[in-house]
Amino acid sequence: MRGFIFLLLMCWCAIGWGQISTFQKFYGGSGDDDGREIIEVTNRAYIIIGSTGNFDAQSSDILIFKIDSFGNVLWKKVFGTNGVDRGISIKKTNRGFAVLAQTNGKGSGGYDFNFLLLDTLGNVLLDKTYGGPEWDIANSFVMTFD
Repeated sequence: MRGFIFLLLMCWCAIGWGQISTFQKFYGGSGDDDGREIIEVTNRAYIIIGSTGNFDAQSSDILIFKIDSFGNVLWKKVFGTNGVDRGISIKKTNRGFAVLAQTNGKGSGGYDFNFLLLDTLGNVLLDKTYGGPEWDIANSFVMTFD
């Protein structure tokens, strides 16, 4: 979809003494944008993952951003190659975030899946790509902690 249809987010967050904060915002730009998943990372902050053709993206890049309970962007990160990169899923870890993405710009051909570990500010701690010459796509992942 075109335009400012990246993510329509309605969020009801408890603020203060039982007051409710409701907001509706659009995120994105004039290029193609796609919101895939949102997770609550604290009781008043959220991480959103998706893909963007904006923000100096090469073609389609992974977009991850953190918002507060009013929908204000706290930080935004764009990751990608000269190919097509799409954010699929994000999970909270003890030290930050684990990200599952797909890419056709890092591997040996076709689409591969990309795994990133980010710190709490969205900086890359680990970036691994898995796959062969055919299409290798993962749609979700599960994390366990011991």
